[in-house]
Amino acid sequence: MRARRAALLVVVAFAASCLAACGNPGWPSNWGGYVTTVSGLRSVSASWVQPCVFSSDSNSWVSFWVGLDGLHNTTVEQIGTEADGSGQQASCNAWFELYPAPSQPIRMTVHPGDVMTATVSCIGSHRFTLSLVDGTTGASFSTTQVAQKATASCAEVIAEGPTEDGWALADFDSVRFTRCACNGLPLGSYHPEQITLVAKSHVEATTSRLSTNGTSFAVTPFSTVASVSRFDVAAFAAPLRSGVLARRFSWLSD
Repeated sequence: MRARRAALLVVVAFAASCLAACGNPGWPSNWGGYVTTVSGLRSVSASWVQPCVFSSDSNSWVSFWVGLDGLHNTTVEQIGTEADGSGQQASCNAWFELYPAPSQPIRMTVHPGDVMTATVSCIGSHRFTLSLVDGTTGASFSTTQVAQKATASCAEVIAEGPTEDGWALADFDSVRFTRCACNGLPLGSYHPEQITLVAKSHVEATTSRLSTNGTSFAVTPFSTVASVSRFDVAAFAAPLRSGVLARRFSWLSD
């Protein structure tokens, strides 16, 4: 058992280093979730339960959002929530952004456990409607903005961490995105790409496979190799299952 455990940890460490080295080709490395570049995208939406965040580092944060664009152009139209580390607790807030313009705060009180639903829709002529609903409190927000360089060339559902020096990913509970959709259809209908959250050459969080109906997945922090269980390894190896590494180490999830 001890030898098997040691072998498991070595493989997980090796797999983590492989993913960190490869990153997410074409996507920001600090994104974790799913993205699709299928043509004809007009809207993206998803729901999630705002996770608990615990952090002893005041310079830490994590955000959860949906958006359009981000790959073939220099814009991203996005809306979601964020948790900022502050001692042993974290404060939650809501925001929207038309990158590269700075993010704008939304006057909405968000608590851990709140059920959030976010939507970004292209309504024509470079105009976008960004909406956020707190299903727990009933609070809602919607705004229509113009982004001249936007093309709605891709859509994403993302958990994001910091890239700035001196900042760290906040320690958050696993977040499960549900009711993920593009153009009102399951996200899985648009052949999305699974991406892993990497920061400073380290895997920070893993992304699970999409559910069988193509509407939900989880992003789970990857803190230390020593804490990985057999269940964690099975989830971690999901992006590698179609490759040589997955075949060679298939015994890990037997």
